Amino acid sequence: MERVRFITYRGRQILFMDYSELQDPEEIVRLIEQAKETVGQQPENSVLGLVYVRDANTTNTVKEAMKQGSLQNKPYVRATAVVGMSAMQRLVYEAVRLFSSGRTFAPSMIWHPPKTGSSSRTLR
Repeated sequence: MERVRFITYRGRQILFMDYSELQDPEEIVRLIEQAKETVGQQPENSVLGLVYVRDANTTNTVKEAMKQGSLQNKPYVRATAVVGMSAMQRLVYEAVRLFSSGRTFAPSMIWHPPKTGSSSRTLR
């Protein structure tokens, strides 16, 4: 399955960027570049993004690619949510977010735990 793709949720297009469990920094940077190209083809202030980073390797190279991608895509992005962060990834994310001054939502604002008896998490 494509790691950078549009999904539809409640009638809205969301760019889903799945970096989960990736360990090769070159592959992560390649996917960041792919996401950057996809975002850059959209109308300004239109992209809603969902970034999944569980167990992804965060190196200085990856961090720099994230910064550059955030800066370049800033005019196109309406909001982004990042889920699956470890404590270290959260530190890197906050640094990138502050550097790019992007608009983001805290994952807890949209990522809800399952209801009793449910086996999966859902976005609301």
